[in-house]
Amino acid sequence: MQELAGIDAAFLYMETTTAHMHVMGTVILESDGEPFDFDRLKRKIASRLPRVPPFRRRLVQVPLRLGHPVWIDDPDFRIGAHLHRIALPRPGSMRELANLVSHLASIPLDRHRPLWDLWAVEGLRGGRTALICKFHHAAIDGVSGAELMQHLFDLEPDAPDDEPAETQWSPDGPPSDLLLLTNALKDFALQPARLLRIAGRTAVVMADVAAAYINPKSDVNNPALPMASPNTLVNTSISADRATAFGRVSLRDIKDIKNALGLTVNDVILAACSLALRRYLEKTGTIPQEPLVAAVPVSTHAAGQDDSNNAISAMFVRLPTHLEKPEDHLSFVQAEAIEAKALHASPRFSLLADWAEFASPTWFAGFINLYSNYNLAESHGPLFNLVVSNVPGPPLPLYCAGKRVTHCYPMGPIFEGAAVNITVMSYVDHVDIGVIACPESAPDIWLITDAFERAVRRLLATTRTRRKTPTTAARQRPTAKKRHR
Repeated sequence: MQELAGIDAAFLYMETTTAHMHVMGTVILESDGEPFDFDRLKRKIASRLPRVPPFRRRLVQVPLRLGHPVWIDDPDFRIGAHLHRIALPRPGSMRELANLVSHLASIPLDRHRPLWDLWAVEGLRGGRTALICKFHHAAIDGVSGAELMQHLFDLEPDAPDDEPAETQWSPDGPPSDLLLLTNALKDFALQPARLLRIAGRTAVVMADVAAAYINPKSDVNNPALPMASPNTLVNTSISADRATAFGRVSLRDIKDIKNALGLTVNDVILAACSLALRRYLEKTGTIPQEPLVAAVPVSTHAAGQDDSNNAISAMFVRLPTHLEKPEDHLSFVQAEAIEAKALHASPRFSLLADWAEFASPTWFAGFINLYSNYNLAESHGPLFNLVVSNVPGPPLPLYCAGKRVTHCYPMGPIFEGAAVNITVMSYVDHVDIGVIACPESAPDIWLITDAFERAVRRLLATTRTRRKTPTTAARQRPTAKKRHR
């Protein structure tokens, strides 16, 4: 039995009938001329259950909801309830695969069993197979999802399917209500002292944020903050429906841009996102005169930490969609990232996880449902415009059921008031892009993935002429005074 950490539980409480808090991955397996062996996949996953607790554990609620739920190994676990085999209609294009992923992304997971499902999808053009995996965010984040891939897949095509017998697992019996209540009351007794400590740290952090925003390190830089985002077509209440799209760029191209201009990989990714979003807004709506604000998840996983849990925070970065030239996007994003990282680097910025420990299951979930049911996201300015996530993936080729993995498209959740999520993950020598959105708020999101690929080509061309010295774009960033006039 393991109590959910506050941040894990928060992803449960944030889930509504329209905001599904699951993450997804779509993996493409190459064709080797042989039919896909679904039974081998089932044996493979069954043999890895001892290594990957998220596959076998389910939730148990504390009586009266006096504490966060707990994980237990499911005594009724059946792998057949989670593995599904389906086929695409002809011609089996990537668009048809995306339509299937969109449909599956629109369906919440069943909380009465382990919070995952996996579909083996045959009939993809060229004799390929796709694996669509869906996990609740309460169980994994981006880093632990990438780790999960490496536990589930192999480094060689003929790796054995079965684990030694001594590594097999057996579930414990479900905990009694009395034990759950006793543990919850013990934890409740310690909360006042914890609350005082966190409140003190919060006051110091808020002072740091205010000082950084009012008195920045230079006369041009100030950190992006939530609630300072312009309204766009994607900043509305959302429905339960989802749309998805895929893209791919060369990791070598990303690194060439990075090395030529003294940037980081994440800087280049954010600049490409900014250019892509500018083109998307040109085609589908209006480009705001102010930069967009992206919520960028940041891993806080430490060495030796259990990677089966969430360990994330978030920083806010402005994306200069109001600028036209690629070199201006690079300069702007580089300055933004430096400022955001400096603000986020303080060890005190674990406050998100700290406060989540105090989230009441009843009050938190009740407020989120009220917010969603009454479309309150449209009654105020956006907290942020969208989510942009960059996940480091496996640097070596992986195999599943004897077939080589060629693509890994990741997708995260969307939120009320922020209807688009762009997630990228490196794999071997490429970067795969997954976009998920509410189609009513963000139509035709294939424009985003197409524009991202085009943006990388434009940024690569820019490296031939641009020097390392920043352009005037960084000096065009709005100051605190201008943003609050």
